[in-house]
Amino acid sequence: MWANMKHKHLLILLIATSAVQAADLVGINMTTGGANLMSATDLAGAPGVRQAHWNNAKSAGTLPAGTVTNQSGAAVAGMSVTIATANGFSQRTTGTGNDTKLFGDDIDHFPENGPTRITVTGIPYAAYNVYFYELDKEVGSGASNTRGGFFAVTNSVNPVPVLRYMKNQDDSATELPLVDSSGNGYVLSTTAAIAATDTWAHVQGGNTVKFSGLTNSNFTAVIGTIGASASYKDILGHCITNGNSVARLKFAGFQIQELGQPGWNADPMALSAATQGQLYTNTLADLATPPPGGALTFSKVGGPGLAVGRRLRKRERHARLRRRRREQLHRAGDRLRHPDRRRDAADHRVTRRDERNGHPAGVTRQQPRAGLLGQQL
Repeated sequence: MWANMKHKHLLILLIATSAVQAADLVGINMTTGGANLMSATDLAGAPGVRQAHWNNAKSAGTLPAGTVTNQSGAAVAGMSVTIATANGFSQRTTGTGNDTKLFGDDIDHFPENGPTRITVTGIPYAAYNVYFYELDKEVGSGASNTRGGFFAVTNSVNPVPVLRYMKNQDDSATELPLVDSSGNGYVLSTTAAIAATDTWAHVQGGNTVKFSGLTNSNFTAVIGTIGASASYKDILGHCITNGNSVARLKFAGFQIQELGQPGWNADPMALSAATQGQLYTNTLADLATPPPGGALTFSKVGGPGLAVGRRLRKRERHARLRRRRREQLHRAGDRLRHPDRRRDAADHRVTRRDERNGHPAGVTRQQPRAGLLGQQL
């Protein structure tokens, strides 16, 4: 797609014109209960799982069955969430809405307090993904410390933990920016293993980790900090040798995404912003589950003008024609400015034709003179 607008970053909004999927999204926001308490209309979540109706967890304890709701505000029958931690709930920023509220509060993990343990039971989905979010920026402190940690998931059927790791910096040791209220800035870390003694260089920067294709009705997540001391090891006993005493992981929340129901995840669907004069590429693959042998349709109802499909090909074709015309005009102008080149080129063509007709190269034939009926005199 090609964005056509004037020095603006505008959100692209789509609506579904085929079935909206019935699949659930369940979001749990860690909050102090103050300014970052999420309202029913606040949208947050990584691309493809952006939702409203987040459940606010204000302290350690249990959200009992019947109180946990999905993205439409309906209770998810049988599901309960229990949060066990000795770490405190902290407010980092005052969010202006949506994703900034999700990342505004967190559970701040100090090594002496141990990890956080989250248990979800009564999950009614045949298959699902789980997303975890971390505040990846040390807001207001000016610190450049590398902060991060681990996320380990097990269930009653498979007690062997599956792990993901993340840190708050990119490979150049620059802190990642905060996610904004339009959902821009989510960065996925896919680091799934570290050595028994490792360094931050082998951990991806990010604020999101994802566990795909879980199939049990329950899971337990253990979330904590990794560093150099014994208190900073993951549940496998692995640590980061260049960690530091302030490498605390700040856990912001998590989501459960039901899988397998064909249709769009949500309606409307907001895509990332486009910029004037820049090629815009995006995918809808994470926004829907296509039906077997079928297709889903959508319509753009908001955002900048985009050249898509035939219009884009037509624009590219016209650009090629304009380039070809400019080249032709340039060659014509060159011939007018340099007539000798044109005569030399014509002589060269005559010579090559003579060679093909059996005349020795370099021998100039006598040109016919005009005579009666064109005969040679």
